[in-house]
Amino acid sequence: MRSFLVLGFYLGLLAFKVNGANILGLFPYPSQSHFNSIQPVMTRLAKNNHNITSISSFRLGEKLDNYEEIIVPMYDFWTNVQNDLGVKNMFEASRSSPNSLHKAVRKTGAELVDFFLQQSKVQEILRSKENFKYDLIIVDLFHTEALFMIGQIFEVPVIALASSNFENYMTSLVESAVPSACSPIDYETYSQDKSFSQRVSNIFECTERRSQRHKDLISQDEVAKKHFSGLGRGTLSPVSNLLSRTSITLLNNYAPLLTPRPSVPNIIPVGGTHIKPTQEIQWNIKRFLDDAREGAIYFSLGTVLKCSDLDSDKLNAIVAVIGKLKEKVLWHCDLKKVDNQPKNLLLQNIVISSDVLAHPHVTFFMTSGGLLGLQEAILRSVPILGIPVFRDQHINLRIVEKLGIGIKLDFTNLTESSLAWSLEKLTTDPSFLTKAREISSKFRDRPLGSVQASTFWIEHILKFKDSSHLRIVGAEISSYELYFGDIVVILLFVILGLILFGYLFYRIATQVQKKREENKLYSKLR
Repeated sequence: MRSFLVLGFYLGLLAFKVNGANILGLFPYPSQSHFNSIQPVMTRLAKNNHNITSISSFRLGEKLDNYEEIIVPMYDFWTNVQNDLGVKNMFEASRSSPNSLHKAVRKTGAELVDFFLQQSKVQEILRSKENFKYDLIIVDLFHTEALFMIGQIFEVPVIALASSNFENYMTSLVESAVPSACSPIDYETYSQDKSFSQRVSNIFECTERRSQRHKDLISQDEVAKKHFSGLGRGTLSPVSNLLSRTSITLLNNYAPLLTPRPSVPNIIPVGGTHIKPTQEIQWNIKRFLDDAREGAIYFSLGTVLKCSDLDSDKLNAIVAVIGKLKEKVLWHCDLKKVDNQPKNLLLQNIVISSDVLAHPHVTFFMTSGGLLGLQEAILRSVPILGIPVFRDQHINLRIVEKLGIGIKLDFTNLTESSLAWSLEKLTTDPSFLTKAREISSKFRDRPLGSVQASTFWIEHILKFKDSSHLRIVGAEISSYELYFGDIVVILLFVILGLILFGYLFYRIATQVQKKREENKLYSKLR
């Protein structure tokens, strides 16, 4: 009897594994940090007995029988952005006009997708509809919108993983549900005390942004037509419509770092997917931090901004201030050494940030304000000194200041005196640590962990196939309809018609009255 139970249990497990879904992951963006956000979710899906095919430039890091890795060449995204702008590094790129930088990034994004779709392994998967074996597609959403066309062609649901901030991709969906007078262009600085003229201006700004969003996607439409129009799958929808039809978007952010705003059910915040349980730090960093009896500071500008590209004035200012600190400083930096390097400074090119921030001697985090690094600092209750360079970093660090967990120092104002003052403020004011602990508790207090929530919603889509119960009605509505443009025009015509009718009636009545008075006068003269 026992043997039959064991056999039945084994067959049950086997059946469950066989019935696991086939999931295709498309991750073209050449960023290790982006892939670090995706990797835990895909790993969890594989361990839940789904069969994963991941196409990326990065490897998983562990061997799983039901996880197939297709490694494609890495596209040098940010070097191409620099070339398009005619600058030498990303610090120079940050000084370009916002429009120029935006256009360069959008153009490079389309080139990235074109490059990705040209790879032989990708072509092999797309070549035959009959051999397309996947039940679901997951896309890293970072200027990769043309990849959503694969879902339409093969008639399978698409899920987006968005590792950047909310503003870049979600606003058009939200504005389809909430007019821009209530859904401002910048939640971080918006106030209910805005004047009438400012609120009217906000509507026009948001309308222009929606229009610009469609223009931005023209290059993605061209890439989609290039690679998919010859597959004989009928008329291709505009990429903007495909974004609206996405089953769900998993947003790698979470309150309170994500400013509250109106949302829609299929945009699901799951911030922190990249943060793993604390692991052992490499020996030289561990020894350096263990010896930091006066405390330690972790400094990182991220992966896009290289400290070797810093101009000499700012680099010298940073080194000079570090040399005067009693704390030790670990700097995530691509340089092996700097001039006049103080003894309390360790330069390290490879650092696992979340593990370093978990070290008990790390007192605060100096950062350019990337979203993923801020989440790591918040989870580890570490106060922040932000030195933003790009627009999204400025937005992120405004939130940090609003939450009371750090200070923002503009990169253009980075001098020896300003940096020393900021560090002194963080060191001597205990309220930053108190608020950091409070915000950390709020960030961690949720029904499911970030990876668990992600896998739950992915499996929810796999279970029901249809996600119409999560998508808002009229997500593809135009700005003209959203702001009741047709109704307003008709009402204006009706009002003008009534005014004209009233005016004509008045003129006719006046003429009739005048005629009567003239007739009375003539009758008296007779």
